[in-house]
Amino acid sequence: MLLLVCVTATAQTQGRTDDMNSGIVYGADHAFTVVAPKGWVLDNQAGVKEGLHAVFYPFGSSWAKSTRVMYANTASKKVKGQETLAELMRYDVENFRKKFPKLATEDIGTWETKAKEKARVINFTNEDPELFEAVAYIDAPTVIVVFVLSADSQKEFEDSLPSFRTLLREYAWLASDVHIEK
Repeated sequence: MLLLVCVTATAQTQGRTDDMNSGIVYGADHAFTVVAPKGWVLDNQAGVKEGLHAVFYPFGSSWAKSTRVMYANTASKKVKGQETLAELMRYDVENFRKKFPKLATEDIGTWETKAKEKARVINFTNEDPELFEAVAYIDAPTVIVVFVLSADSQKEFEDSLPSFRTLLREYAWLASDVHIEK
């Protein structure tokens, strides 16, 4: 299970500022930092029922109602058939195609984080029903870190790509061996 611990105060109030929008996502085999892009909220509660402990949406919106969202998650390298970046990417494409037979995918290359870590990014689009997603995969020591941008329209998707790139750029791996006391 992932938990998000906010590094700075992130009260859900109107007085909130962009500089108070960072956190640490961690579990038994990983810890990494996330920073919400300017104009976006980092929320560690709204996506919990979906297994997401770090979700992002534009200020003034919400996780449930926003027409564009982003989130961070991890995939264990201990799952057979998903132990490598290539295997997980292939698995995701195959699963998307089961839901969306006319799915178009585009490998848009590798983006770098500030720490020079590489993120492989794939765009997923579908016409009916409409789907606009970018998924970034970062090969960390014990997990594959996954960031997703999802939007309701092509325009919102394209308008959100710079924020998605910023989210990825600000990512930083912290540790593989995390001890969680209960």
